[in-house]
Amino acid sequence: NVSGSQFWCSLNNAPAVLCSSPLSYSGLSNGSQTFSVYAQTPEGVFEKQPVSYSWTIDAVAPAVQITNRAQLLTLTNSDSMAFEFVANETSNYLCSLDGAADVPCYSPAVYPRLTEGSHLFTVKAVDSVGNVSTAADSFQWTVDMTAPVTTLVNVEPASAVSNSLSKTFTFTANESALFECSIDNGVFTACSSPLALNNLAEGSHWFEVKATDMAGNKGLATSYAWNVDV
Repeated sequence: NVSGSQFWCSLNNAPAVLCSSPLSYSGLSNGSQTFSVYAQTPEGVFEKQPVSYSWTIDAVAPAVQITNRAQLLTLTNSDSMAFEFVANETSNYLCSLDGAADVPCYSPAVYPRLTEGSHLFTVKAVDSVGNVSTAADSFQWTVDMTAPVTTLVNVEPASAVSNSLSKTFTFTANESALFECSIDNGVFTACSSPLALNNLAEGSHWFEVKATDMAGNKGLATSYAWNVDV
């Protein structure tokens, strides 16, 4: 407010230097910044208190993490999936399913009515000044809701009526699976192929085998009936 005054400027408490308005700074580092300026009249009188302005530079992108990853299955027979996530600073989130465009989302992000097959979820964080995660966190999994089919590939002896007290069944499924077998309408218990039965009693017998795939889908039982006549 005094004609002919000159200005002294300081950035971050550095020694003040002569300056003029407007004054620009470049190459500033992340973090808090403070600019101060005071005037000196032509007679050499300094302003008692400088005028200051403080601000914060944040050019660091936030990091985001899926927090319930340990509970997520990479192979499941469920047609829905829920993801929980958090960033290392206050942020908004952008989610994408199977390569679709990013859309605003919240944690948990729930996806119902998924189709069978492979799926990919990605999440990014956007902080309060607009920095976007440089690396999205992601999770890939497969939905399998189709039950396995078990097939008897060999029975020895092959005859449905036999005088043999033994019977051996060889079976397989149309995908990786675990098997359970039942003899004469007994409880299903874990079994593997081939399964040999010995010391059979005379009379009618009934064998069943069913498969459970790696996603937990349970298939229908395949059965075989025969008679032992000694």
